[in-house]
Amino acid sequence: MGRTRRKRKLRATHERCCNFSLESHQETICLKKRMHELGWENRSQLVLKNFASTGRGVSSVLNIKHNQSLIEVPYELLITCANALETEVLNNLIKRCKRTKVQDILATFLILEKHKGEKSKWKFYLDTLPDELPFLPWLSNETELSAFPSHLMKIAKKRKWDMDVSWERIEKSINSNWTCFCCGEPLNRVITFNAFTWGYAMVNTRAVYIQPDIVIELLGKDLSSYLSDEPCLALCPFLDMFNHSSEANIKAELTCMDESWKYTLTTLNAYKKHQQIYISYGSHDNEKLFCEYGFFLSHNHLDHIQYSLEEIASIDNISLSMKQRSFIQSRCLGDELYIYTKGLSFNLKALFFVIQKPDIEWSRIIYSEGYENHDYLLMYTSARDIVTLRKLHHIEELRNLESVAISKYALAIIGFLKHRIHFIEQILSFLNSRI
Repeated sequence: MGRTRRKRKLRATHERCCNFSLESHQETICLKKRMHELGWENRSQLVLKNFASTGRGVSSVLNIKHNQSLIEVPYELLITCANALETEVLNNLIKRCKRTKVQDILATFLILEKHKGEKSKWKFYLDTLPDELPFLPWLSNETELSAFPSHLMKIAKKRKWDMDVSWERIEKSINSNWTCFCCGEPLNRVITFNAFTWGYAMVNTRAVYIQPDIVIELLGKDLSSYLSDEPCLALCPFLDMFNHSSEANIKAELTCMDESWKYTLTTLNAYKKHQQIYISYGSHDNEKLFCEYGFFLSHNHLDHIQYSLEEIASIDNISLSMKQRSFIQSRCLGDELYIYTKGLSFNLKALFFVIQKPDIEWSRIIYSEGYENHDYLLMYTSARDIVTLRKLHHIEELRNLESVAISKYALAIIGFLKHRIHFIEQILSFLNSRI
């Protein structure tokens, strides 16, 4: 047997071992049973499986066609602000909290329902959620955060601050005399910082967007006196079993069908039976995915390297004239400055052109993309310089991380940085081919 054939056989054996059905698992049985009882019809014959590439995911025993409805979940199965505010505890909390955020409410609702255990009507869904925290960079401690690359540290600290502010709002709203309705335990021992962190992370990584005007209409009252944002988030049983792909195209919305509201997910891709079905969490590059969800994709066509105007100007110690600054600001050319494996963003090309040609009329050439060959040569050369510098920064950050105490967060950041350096090398290869 040749080496290639042996490798294929080993790969096939590995995939058979790692790809297996989860339909016989108790939490899957309970989830589907309860959803059926509450009106869910599994018309697409969706099944849960473990996949070698992603872990738990969704496939179908049927071929899925382009523009086919994947799943239609009755509104009553969604956890929204509406049903969260049906609980007396949360009603009391938000009255004391004045104006809170929808994520705070949903996180607290998950804590209360999880605490109820067998008594919770949402147990069928809660049992599908992990007890342990997902990996998210912003859940790192201060020591770990201090070792992060500067751009990731900034994002992680902002997200950590957001959660801390949310917790402070909830904590201050809990009356020390309040007790749990299900067991009489002091409420401040039920809604703790650790519990809130778990609930907040679950909502952050699993909530879907829903039309807030429909939620308000179905609730029958204005929530603006309670919320500082719109009731646009919901937790949807089974839906959070789908994994993300940058190649997936979907349409998701609340729709009224047969006089009842349902959260409908329609795929714009086709899938063969037993093939994993993906959805899109949004048009995210790898940095966004890593910071918000704790993972990145080895092949992400939306991935890019982002820059700020200040960063580009500081690299070559560029001093922009008032005319240049005014033009850049009036045309918003300081935004959306990025480089990907197929070139430069429109704004980055325009910015380089304005910097390199300070004494001409820019608009006609920029908006017709009438650049000459030597203009492109200067652009690609400048791009290569700033990308090379970013690569060197990442290499130095990687060395620093590898020299500190290793934790699961440090290991994850190391993996991300190694992939990032490889991605940058792909971009440099493209840029060098144009110079």
